[in-house]
Amino acid sequence: MLGAVDVTLADFDGDGWLDAAGAGWRLGEGFKWFKNPGRTDREDWAGHVIDSAFAHATAVLAGDIDRDGRMDLLATSSTSRAVMWYQCPQKPSQQPWKRNIIDLTPGGEREPVFMKFADLNRDGRLDVVLAWGGYGNRPEGEPRAGAIIWYEQGDVVEGRVQWKKHLIGQLRSATDVAIGDLDGDGALDVAAIGFMPGEVSVFRNSGDPSARWVKETVKSNWPNVNQVVIADLDGDGRADLAAVADYGAMELRWWRNEGTQ
Repeated sequence: MLGAVDVTLADFDGDGWLDAAGAGWRLGEGFKWFKNPGRTDREDWAGHVIDSAFAHATAVLAGDIDRDGRMDLLATSSTSRAVMWYQCPQKPSQQPWKRNIIDLTPGGEREPVFMKFADLNRDGRLDVVLAWGGYGNRPEGEPRAGAIIWYEQGDVVEGRVQWKKHLIGQLRSATDVAIGDLDGDGALDVAAIGFMPGEVSVFRNSGDPSARWVKETVKSNWPNVNQVVIADLDGDGRADLAAVADYGAMELRWWRNEGTQ
């Protein structure tokens, strides 16, 4: 896949085998899924185009968005500023995937990058938490503006899933997010990173995700940080943080969760 930049796994055709879907950034310009051949001697996986209309396809994430039992695909495209999802058809290798736009904000300096699913308001529906910022700097050399957004999934109206956009907080050059209960209060918090000048921050959920989130900066001035994860790394029952930064820092760090103060 030309320009392959992101991948997600799911059983898209319901045969019991995990398939793969990917985003092709430059040259690839779109999204494809690859069928797992199962227990055969065949080494290559047949590729199927989902959409080839987006330059700088950035990220993909599998999940059953419409709750019909089939795994759909959430996707972003940085150049078009598009956040969208593709509805998996009954025969995904033969039928087209319906494109559904969640958000489209053309122009401006912010770009949608990586995202996660989470049921933030506990209504049984998959919401979307997204880093809306982008890589690189402004033309004058200053870091891009950025924000962490969550899209609340609503009802289906005239056959279309409705989404409500909420601001979690501001973060320059935001590129990635991770979801987990960091303070043990039962509400899902968000860890996020800003690529430049480099920042790892936590946004704490009060229990009402539509209300104000409290931001806590964990690490600043850490250039080119490009991924963050939440996991219990030391087995103490508390969720820790890990992140990695490339050129300029060249470090992999983790932060132990010491519990609430």
